[in-house]
Amino acid sequence: MRPARRTQSSTTAQRRSSPAPVQSLLSLALSALLAVTLLGQTANAQGGFFQHFFNAGQASGEAHEQEAPPSGDSRWWNERVDAATCIRYLCPRTLSCVDKPANCPCPFPEQIRCPYADGESKSMDLGGHTCVSEKDCNRVALMRSLGSNFKLSDLPQR
Repeated sequence: MRPARRTQSSTTAQRRSSPAPVQSLLSLALSALLAVTLLGQTANAQGGFFQHFFNAGQASGEAHEQEAPPSGDSRWWNERVDAATCIRYLCPRTLSCVDKPANCPCPFPEQIRCPYADGESKSMDLGGHTCVSEKDCNRVALMRSLGSNFKLSDLPQR
């Protein structure tokens, strides 16, 4: 007996039922595009969460920047200083508008202000402050009392 002969119509039907390489590539490209889009939206949502989270500790009435500066771009900083509308004192680290330099807030909510007196007048109002991530200002006061010739061995061990 003779084997059954394939007809042209059955071969065409097989070609139509199996996916063509172009369709497979198109499907893969669309899947990749969808994945990239979803990842981008997820990253954007997380960025908004972290930005809101870290700015939540700010006191009302203080003007803090929410946008991080591009690394090494002084133009970014200059534009924000020029756009500030402060008729009192504009804090250089936070761009907050305050009555006097001694009232400038620390740049991060977890930091505390450790004030020091002016070198000539010994006035605290004319002095400055240092922002530290400590429980109190004891270590700052100790380092200031040691002056510029201190050694690390002079500091008490924790």
